[in-house]
Amino acid sequence: ADPGGEEDWRAAARLGGLPVPAHTLADDEARALWFSGYVQTYLERDLQALRAVENLPDFRRLMRAACLRIGGLLNQTELSRDVGIVQPQVHRFLNLMEASYQAIRLQAYAVNRTRRLIKAPKLYWSDTALALHPAGEREPRGPRLENLVLLDLMIWRDVQARRPEVLYWRTASGLEVDFVIETPQRLLINLLTASVVGFFSFLCIATLFSSLLCVVAEIVRGRIRQFSGNRQR
Repeated sequence: ADPGGEEDWRAAARLGGLPVPAHTLADDEARALWFSGYVQTYLERDLQALRAVENLPDFRRLMRAACLRIGGLLNQTELSRDVGIVQPQVHRFLNLMEASYQAIRLQAYAVNRTRRLIKAPKLYWSDTALALHPAGEREPRGPRLENLVLLDLMIWRDVQARRPEVLYWRTASGLEVDFVIETPQRLLINLLTASVVGFFSFLCIATLFSSLLCVVAEIVRGRIRQFSGNRQR
């Protein structure tokens, strides 16, 4: 395995990818004001233009709860109970967040493609810095790194001639591979940890496929160190 470069992922997550806060605004206070205005415009103008949200306080509460659950399995029943909104409304609001390019649902990998639609997806957001604002967080935590990597993977996917699927893989016992990228030639997987648990997850999925490329990103004092390796048989 060859070590790659290092990156301060928390700084990248705080800046996000929206042009104005990422490249024009100079300090955190100015960015916080910009994000407040963005969310307000999204709630009061964009969604209302769709004539789809009759209860903005409920929608805002669910949006905050969703941003606090970045990287977690999406359980709509549990989410409904926690925010005090009936499950059909939670389902509808989540669909709106996804349709308006805010929320991202990452489907689970399964050889049987129909089963991918049944398994619980993981929840992410369209911009890491924007997701921090409704959540009321100033410092990105581990799941925000997953979100940051996912957004880069989606940008890469969208410029491919044959768009591969980006998925995650998880067993009933909790072993997990953060990102699985399915291509016609082989399966690419990405682990955001070099821990024993992460390595064991890789070994478990590696037994199922003949051609793998594994990329491991290890976090060392907030910076990313990348390693990669191939497996053929």
